[in-house]
Amino acid sequence: AGARVVLTRTADVDVFLARRVQIAEEVGADAFISIHNDWNPDPQVRGVTTYYYTPQSYWLAQLIQTELVATLGARDVGVRRAPYYVVRTPRMPSVLVELGFLSNVHDERLLADPSYRYRSALAIYRALLRFFTR
Repeated sequence: AGARVVLTRTADVDVFLARRVQIAEEVGADAFISIHNDWNPDPQVRGVTTYYYTPQSYWLAQLIQTELVATLGARDVGVRRAPYYVVRTPRMPSVLVELGFLSNVHDERLLADPSYRYRSALAIYRALLRFFTR
């Protein structure tokens, strides 16, 4: 759709949170999306969650959560405000997306499925299109 995507990492290596934000700011990103897999001590907890911190990020979080739930048919854990570094410090709209719980057997299976990951990416893509064409 004409966007330039910049990954903060392309392998399973540690990149400090401050460096991730710094990369986004250096390239002049219009949005920052941090994608994760969640964990909970209760193995029954499952679903997708999207976190934001600043008011400018709320709409993006809502759009992403709505698209993920609709596309994946996942349980909607909700859009939540939290002071995580990657959503609190960037100057651009920033969200942290949890695509499922590794502590839940059902979600763990889904997260291992390339089709689920592809559909997750597609949902985020659709949300970004809506966000930038509003």
